[in-house]
Amino acid sequence: APASTDAGVAASLEAQQVADAMEKAAKTEIARGGASYERAERAALADFYRERGWRPFFVGAQDLTAEGRTLARVLSESDLDGLEPTDYALTQRRAATPEARAEAEFAVAETALRWVRHIASGRFDPSRLSDLVTPRPPRPDPVAVLRGFAGSHDLAATLTAWAPPHEGYRRLKAELARLRAQKGETPMVRLPEGPMLSPGQKDERVALLRERMGLSAVASDADPDTYDPTLAEAVKAFQRDHAIVPSGKIGRTTLTALNEEAHGPADVVADVIVNMERWRWLPRDLGELHVFVNIPDYHLDVMKDGRSIHHARVITGRPENQTPIFSETMEYVVVNPYWNVPQSIVKKEMLAKLQSGSLGRSYEVEVQDREVDPGSVDWSQVSPSQVSIRQRPGDGNALGNIKFMFPNQHSVYIHDTSSRGLFARDYRALSHGCVRVAEPFSFADALLSEEPTGLDGAKLKKLLGRGEQQLNLKRHIPVHIGYFTEFVDDAGQLQSRRDVYGHDAKMRRILGL
Repeated sequence: APASTDAGVAASLEAQQVADAMEKAAKTEIARGGASYERAERAALADFYRERGWRPFFVGAQDLTAEGRTLARVLSESDLDGLEPTDYALTQRRAATPEARAEAEFAVAETALRWVRHIASGRFDPSRLSDLVTPRPPRPDPVAVLRGFAGSHDLAATLTAWAPPHEGYRRLKAELARLRAQKGETPMVRLPEGPMLSPGQKDERVALLRERMGLSAVASDADPDTYDPTLAEAVKAFQRDHAIVPSGKIGRTTLTALNEEAHGPADVVADVIVNMERWRWLPRDLGELHVFVNIPDYHLDVMKDGRSIHHARVITGRPENQTPIFSETMEYVVVNPYWNVPQSIVKKEMLAKLQSGSLGRSYEVEVQDREVDPGSVDWSQVSPSQVSIRQRPGDGNALGNIKFMFPNQHSVYIHDTSSRGLFARDYRALSHGCVRVAEPFSFADALLSEEPTGLDGAKLKKLLGRGEQQLNLKRHIPVHIGYFTEFVDDAGQLQSRRDVYGHDAKMRRILGL
């Protein structure tokens, strides 16, 4: 009995020494600087361990606890989610003293919180790409994360549940595993510039095109320079996968897409990882009913209960007038809208038209808040900052007949257009930054399918020609404008789109890919 008592006393003394070391380590951690979220994580850790009586959770007397070993296993598999496992390696496992154990415990716990933050909301601030990239990644609450750890009966499941819950993310994760399972590199050729290449033509580039499409050489009695039907079908399949009209013709758009993708599986893996990262920027709950715009795909979807109920072509911003990447909430629609011309467009485009007298009669012009007759002003004496221009409602209005408003810092919105012929083009990065939508009243029907007021596309159409009218929505609708150059479609096919704004290349550099 005395020996048993002595062992108990020793264990109690050791536990107290560890608790004292943990409390001291917590004070040291809180005193450290760093970003606000890092300070919040360390404060949460101090509270977490205080509630536990300063008992370690991940690090035992000799090695990691069962929870620590589970954490180490999950973190070692980070590559499944496009993360780098070496960034989360748990190097401090053994602790010879209470102080060393406390230090190791905090190091492991901070790594766990950092991993959760990275898998849930991304590894860098999206605004590093551009002032126009302003999503608000849902950063996890460290207090909730730690309480989830302590109360979990399956820590591995609790950890991995912090990955984005979206179907688009899960599909890319599966595609990443498939790509990595492929053996070897497949070198791809680049096609030289030249005139339009059509099925049936003879051209010395045809042999290169056949190699680019992964087709075997033609039979010995066939002409290798003839663009045959088998090759045409392969090209059409490529065009369909890249949202290009499947004509089989190799024009500028198809040539650009072929050459931009003239790289091997390792490059595709990097592109998939980049796009997985973008899913982390979105709210975990996109909304039962929401609008999802994919800028490089030039399409939007109205999503309801996880499926698309309306798919439409859109026109997005030019590379020099990029459509922003963000999420906001649609609050109202405007029928027969005026177009208040942005000052940037007044300066770059409109002032020259005013000076030449070619602005057109559909515009109202103000100089220093006074409406003027454009023909009566000496425009060489007027500063662009003094000029306000708006276009009256009507068939020629740049916004078309309707606009869908989700107030935001970028002053962009979804709207109709008077230039509807542009929707037939494959390359549709053509606007000043707003999103133009094809068939806007069909879009409105899907969008307003659950609007309590009963408002729909038909009722909106009845308002045409009756002056500008704003209609507030009782049910506000989330709008997510994203940028996904790689995604997996409903048929399980990886789809690739042109990196029209160059964001992929920037993200690969930031992520070290």
